[in-house]
Amino acid sequence: MINEVYKSRKPLIIIFGYGFEDRTTALIRKLESIKSQKIILFEYAFSFGNQSSSLGKTRKWQQNKFIINEFFSYHSREFINISSSIRNPIDTILKMRDSISENNIDLSDYQILFDITSFPKITLLSVFSELISSNVNGILFYSEPKDYELPFSTGVKYFGLLPQFGKYYNPNRKRILIIILGFEGDRALAIWNNCDPDKTIALIGDPLYENIAWKGIAEKENELLLNSNNTEKDYISFIDPHRAMKKIEEIYKEYENENIIIALLGTKFSTIPIAYFIKDKPNIFIVYSAAAREAEHQTIGIGRSITCKFDAQNIRNIKME
Repeated sequence: MINEVYKSRKPLIIIFGYGFEDRTTALIRKLESIKSQKIILFEYAFSFGNQSSSLGKTRKWQQNKFIINEFFSYHSREFINISSSIRNPIDTILKMRDSISENNIDLSDYQILFDITSFPKITLLSVFSELISSNVNGILFYSEPKDYELPFSTGVKYFGLLPQFGKYYNPNRKRILIIILGFEGDRALAIWNNCDPDKTIALIGDPLYENIAWKGIAEKENELLLNSNNTEKDYISFIDPHRAMKKIEEIYKEYENENIIIALLGTKFSTIPIAYFIKDKPNIFIVYSAAAREAEHQTIGIGRSITCKFDAQNIRNIKME
């Protein structure tokens, strides 16, 4: 599917994030392997990242940044960096809007190639929600790792609420927490404690057969939360976003008159159906927590890639290779 970026009649914009994992440069390897005589592939290349973070000072982050900058400086007409921080997600979106305005870009005039692999989930949700509200279409790219290294992180330094989502909180109604669990039990428990929900629905990603070794890790890492009062556990597959959205919609319909709180601690790809689901639902709030300390090595190698087409309404044509 990546080959299709070369066939588009629209000019191309690429959006990607700096990162410290091997898989950060997976898309560049694919682009380099496609034979093309074009020097300029993209009209604009937008990079998101913040070197001031602890992981931004690691050797691997610096190496990946060099590889990314070298490639897109050569293959784009305009290379724009947006310094982003999950602690200030609104600032990230405002910077993105300013860059788009300053360059007189109408996103609907372009095809977007969005590499979500290295985006923090809160930044990813903010940026992708901005894109689909701008009536764009394009291709999403996500690289899985070959494996994970635990623990990802230790402790929690702060808890936050994304201000651009959720408008109507009713203190007389119950708080329903829908938490998509990953491998970071401390962060999940911090969210649960801060939200103090009346009911918790814990959703655990169901891995495909190829990733069967990952099954059971989320349950083990989140044992305390899963054994807490008023917590209901269920399984969900985000590789099929349409089924995922249908399942979450069923949960929402049961509690749609309550205050709904969603926390994203699963894979990056699990964020995509949530972005579509929360559109035009003013009683849904998005919360997050940040780790006190993140491990320098969280994943190993470059695994399968997932690509799909997207527009303002949904995603389609999902391929794994």
